[in-house]
Amino acid sequence: PPPPCDFVCRASCCYPHPCHTGVVVLNIPSWGAGADPWGAADEESCKPSLADGLVEVVAIQGALHASQIKLGLARGVRLGQFSRVEFQLLSRIACQVDGEPWTQDPGTITITRKDQQAILLRRPRAAASQAATTASRD
Repeated sequence: PPPPCDFVCRASCCYPHPCHTGVVVLNIPSWGAGADPWGAADEESCKPSLADGLVEVVAIQGALHASQIKLGLARGVRLGQFSRVEFQLLSRIACQVDGEPWTQDPGTITITRKDQQAILLRRPRAAASQAATTASRD
């Protein structure tokens, strides 16, 4: 069985507070072309890290609030940093992942963080110079 959730959202609109119009789950420190909805670390919360195994969950209070976040004038409403997030949808809701929108039927969405994968690898200098030497001999 999966581990218990750190954060579970149960509602017809899936927002923790009536004034929140969106929930953002981040596994990187930026969102929406470079905006930082988490904001700077303070005494109440840790700075987001790619290596901590946690995702950050923030609420957005509308288009104006999202614009203020993009301009650096505001931050999202911090809901917390979690290893597992679950949304139990009681009605259809608009969703978006990496810019791809869809309408999600009622059900459960579970978000967990997987191990990081190396995307770009660089050969050690010794191996690179040996490969160049071998290529020049041919």
